Amino acid sequence: MNRKKVLEELAILLNEFMAHPQVGAEIYQHILGSGHEKEFIKLLTKQLSILKAMGYKATN
Repeated sequence: MNRKKVLEELAILLNEFMAHPQVGAEIYQHILGSGHEKEFIKLLTKQLSILKAMGYKATN
């Protein structure tokens, strides 16, 4: 995955959640070039959808 695509995917995923402004950049720094970008985005999408569906109950 190229840099632009990873950043776009992270921006879309994190758009609906309150997060520190630097969280996307930090995630990007850790995953870009790892060879696991697509897998990470897929897993992050799944986990964020669970949080979105369950809301505060997800922490129980």
